Amino acid sequence: MPPHIGYTLPKIQILILSSNKFDGLIPASLLNAYQMQWLYLGQNSLTGPAPFFGSLPNLEELQLSYNMLDLGDWGFISSLSNCSRLTRLYLAGNNFQGELPSSIGNLSSSLEILWLRDNKISGPIPPELGNLKNLNTLYMDYNRFTGSIPATIGNLKKLVVLAAAQNRLSGTIPDAIGNLVQLTDLKLDAT
Repeated sequence: MPPHIGYTLPKIQILILSSNKFDGLIPASLLNAYQMQWLYLGQNSLTGPAPFFGSLPNLEELQLSYNMLDLGDWGFISSLSNCSRLTRLYLAGNNFQGELPSSIGNLSSSLEILWLRDNKISGPIPPELGNLKNLNTLYMDYNRFTGSIPATIGNLKKLVVLAAAQNRLSGTIPDAIGNLVQLTDLKLDAT
């Protein structure tokens, strides 16, 4: 990707560059495109850490799925708490590993879709995930999550799809799943 794209297109609002053969790092200059609303970079060969997109206050949709990105200390997720308009976050199919931080619960209250599938995320599912009350689609399958599903999942009353299959989860399914009256798709099959 052109390294100065954010400087040459500072007023860009929608940038869709999915399904190309871009490789290397995501240009840091994109963080200067303050009016960015949709950024689609999925299905490329991008590497390195995901930038801290929190400097893009108008960001509504971020698609980074199916690249070769990593996260380091997960500060990327914390930075997204500044994106109060974020409704769709696609992070599937990367090289994200380690424990999902509790700061996941600080993402936009407008968030409707969260894709974390096909990574190497381990450890427990943070109970703070239950703060994302507008979620209707949550894909966490094909990771390495352990422990039980937190009861706070029952706070996600708009959830239609919950996929947590192919992890290392254990324990009982929380009764709070019964609060998900909109749920049509529940995937919890084991490895």
